[in-house]
Amino acid sequence: MTHEPCVGFAADAYSRIRGLGLAVVTYSVGGLNMVNAVVGAYAEKSPLVILSGGPGKG
Repeated sequence: MTHEPCVGFAADAYSRIRGLGLAVVTYSVGGLNMVNAVVGAYAEKSPLVILSGGPGKG
């Protein structure tokens, strides 16, 4: 997918069909772009996991 919300909505749809959805997104802005998809999945009680990276300890 080309944009994080698309990934989130696709993972939500997958979780409704298969039982669990997973979305892997980039750090910071990518995670924030998932808010609408996560809220929609939460409201419908669809199990959705978001995996987002982060900077390492320097």
